[in-house]
Amino acid sequence: MKALLAFLLVCAAVPLFAEVQVIPLTAPDTYVYVQNANPSPQKVTIAFTSVKHTVDVGGYTTAQIRSTERGYVLVTSQFPVLTWTQIDSAVIAGVYLNTQHRTFTARPNTGIAIANPWNERTRITFWRYAAATGQPVDYKNAVIEPGNNLTGFLDDILGKSDGMQIAVLAERRVAVAVAACTVTCITLPVDATGASR
Repeated sequence: MKALLAFLLVCAAVPLFAEVQVIPLTAPDTYVYVQNANPSPQKVTIAFTSVKHTVDVGGYTTAQIRSTERGYVLVTSQFPVLTWTQIDSAVIAGVYLNTQHRTFTARPNTGIAIANPWNERTRITFWRYAAATGQPVDYKNAVIEPGNNLTGFLDDILGKSDGMQIAVLAERRVAVAVAACTVTCITLPVDATGASR
């Protein structure tokens, strides 16, 4: 009985599954921040397209890792962490992969980044809804190539969308981040025709 109790206590202390978040867009000479939301220190893996870093992050502390490339980042941790990067004035938070992403209101200079971390092409659909009625206005499909991301301003990708409600659906789990850019948000690349890296 004591052996079973000891085994259960050890299992309770070690999570069976890793936490995985994706920051859908990074740029050279920016930083990826990882904040440990747990009192225990943990090893966190930050995987860029071409290089992977493993860092020790103390309990309730924040680590920063310099990005040298454009793309997306996979962050794997044992316990929950907060992850983000900042490109000019836009903060792009790490998100969990999902096939349906919440509806958000488009504004002028709303930027979007969608990462496809899979080894297969992924089709996504942007639905535009009238804010006043909630009725669908139209939709547009796009394909993101394996291991790539789609980034740009909504008006460039979908046409004039100010004030409309936007929903993003995908055939596979993808990471979606939206940022309301100011006029200084100039490094968010525009790619209205497909995947970019």
